[in-house]
Amino acid sequence: MTQVKGKRSLSQQRKPRVFWFSYHAPTWEGKAKQHTRRVDYGRALHQVRDATAFTYVSSVLFSGGYDFGGVLLNLPASGFSDDVQPDAPPELRNVDTLVTVTRPPLNDREPQPGGRAGRVVARSKTPLEDTIFLTLRHLFFADCSRGNVALNQRLAEAVVSFDEELAPWCDIDFWQNQRACYHQDWIKSSEGKELENHTAGYVFVTPQLLDEGKFKSPRLLGLFGLGGPETLTLARLLTGSFAPKLLEFVHSPRPRLLIIQWPVPKPPLRPASLDFLSSVSPTEIVDMECIDISTPKWAARK
Repeated sequence: MTQVKGKRSLSQQRKPRVFWFSYHAPTWEGKAKQHTRRVDYGRALHQVRDATAFTYVSSVLFSGGYDFGGVLLNLPASGFSDDVQPDAPPELRNVDTLVTVTRPPLNDREPQPGGRAGRVVARSKTPLEDTIFLTLRHLFFADCSRGNVALNQRLAEAVVSFDEELAPWCDIDFWQNQRACYHQDWIKSSEGKELENHTAGYVFVTPQLLDEGKFKSPRLLGLFGLGGPETLTLARLLTGSFAPKLLEFVHSPRPRLLIIQWPVPKPPLRPASLDFLSSVSPTEIVDMECIDISTPKWAARK
């Protein structure tokens, strides 16, 4: 039977899809213009953060039976006047998954006139982003900025209850003006001299988002390091020894948070591939599972 071009079969329509919840990566010129609300994004739609990291992660998801649904653009709200509203995103089904591979800018400052954008991820301030951030604060993070990631109180208490020696990893400070390693002051306070030149990455999933007081589909899977190279390393690790864990996460019926630690590698002077990342030896710090999403109440997976 000849299939009509452009029509999707019933099995394809029911297949779960992955949508990349992306963030804009402005050029230096674009950064300078963001606060002016006069940015022409029509010629900059290709400028997205962490594209290579998404390529790695999506390869695992596609092998696990997912289709690619498309890219959801989060263009910075600071580049538009207040009367310009974002288009509505595509309709998402219960079986679909949003994937973000950029650190969620829960606590990043807004671009200021004449100021340096620095290492800020500009927010889109769309209803979908607001819903995602509300969910992340409820379940996972009290602070998430370039220099600090802190778990929220309930999650941190559960981590410490599982192992009090993990308390420092509930609130980590990172260097901002160089590789995103643990900050030396944090290392001193955690009494971990062997942690010099190390960093951490985060992987989280929630089967539903908190919207207007209720939990609704779709699923959200996220991962990030504190800088672009660190996010890329984490994505590479999740397609190697941690690939089974990634698929386990994306199918989890409950929210989960995984913290991974590794020594920051020094790349070759002129790398031709990312094969040098295969030598990185990661350590799993903790894997937490939410056993009551409304409270929320957490427990460690042993």
